[in-house]
Amino acid sequence: MATALGNASLEYSDRPPRSLRAPTRYLALARLVRAARLLENPGWTLSATAHHLEYSSAQSFARHVRSVVGVSAADFRSCYDGVAMLECFRREVVVPHVARLRRFAPFGGVEQPDRGRPCRGGGQDATGR
Repeated sequence: MATALGNASLEYSDRPPRSLRAPTRYLALARLVRAARLLENPGWTLSATAHHLEYSSAQSFARHVRSVVGVSAADFRSCYDGVAMLECFRREVVVPHVARLRRFAPFGGVEQPDRGRPCRGGGQDATGR
């Protein structure tokens, strides 16, 4: 596969850790970060959240919340806001793998050219000042 992608030097050691390759936990937590953010609005219902995030039903959303976080959907709403859920995501998905992620070279260690564009929020306005 690496050869087909034009990167024959890709080795197993260059891949992210096993826990990052299986995206289910990452996706589950990312989805709940979005749910927590939506539920910060007092007018937003659990059913509307489930529908917006494309769960098959409010019950499916509630089961997902219980399986991932271990609390009911109503308790999730009162215990987690967007910031708290993002911190949970960071603590579980990013922090345990920081050292490995810093060494991860998705392009086989080839440094990518700087496109000269600042990152969003880099202190520059739309004109580049």
